[in-house]
Amino acid sequence: MGYERLRKWGYEPHELPLGSYIYDSAKGQPPIYRLGMLHHFESKNIGKKNERAEAFAALEDALSQHDMEFDWADETIHAHYGSKWLVALAEQYPGEYPDRKTIHAHCEAFVQAVIASATDEERQAITAITEAMIAKAEANLIS
Repeated sequence: MGYERLRKWGYEPHELPLGSYIYDSAKGQPPIYRLGMLHHFESKNIGKKNERAEAFAALEDALSQHDMEFDWADETIHAHYGSKWLVALAEQYPGEYPDRKTIHAHCEAFVQAVIASATDEERQAITAITEAMIAKAEANLIS
């Protein structure tokens, strides 16, 4: 949905940095951490969706506002599923899995390790893409 909105705003696929590093960072870890990623990062980002929906409303962009509200609902469902299954696993297998706080801390550490492993060239490329996206957005707002 966000990808389609960006395309309608005039962005080309090569201008859109789509990544899965959050979930990929748990590669090779026990499955509980993929579930932890789902719960932790979806929960962590839910509040940002409301702020963005309000920003789109202020710009009178009802379609983007709707998309952001839909995304908020989607992330809420994912966070709920993650929570439900973390609780269910803890109840079914007491002592076998770390507590939620520990799982979340590991998830943060996995992502930070991926970020720390980025090369200077990768950081420069991400910065360039970000700056180009911002410049294009600003130009579209002015025109």
